[in-house]
Amino acid sequence: MSSKIIQFYDLHPINYNQITSSLEDKYHHLDCITQKQLSDFDQDHYEGSEAIEILAHSIGLEQIHQVLDIGCGVGGHRDI
Repeated sequence: MSSKIIQFYDLHPINYNQITSSLEDKYHHLDCITQKQLSDFDQDHYEGSEAIEILAHSIGLEQIHQVLDIGCGVGGHRDI
């Protein structure tokens, strides 16, 4: 992977190091972080989880279905 690509993702405002550092600052440890706590730091779009829930409902998505969410960040929507 080119250093330009790596640098882009390392400097992007929502990146692994930034998220974990912010979580540690707020919660002091990462052992028991919930999906809700993580989503406050790991949303790179408007409307957060509510937009995903509306989209899932609009296409008839149910708990029995499986979804491949590529690019879902550190934790984001995989737990909705």
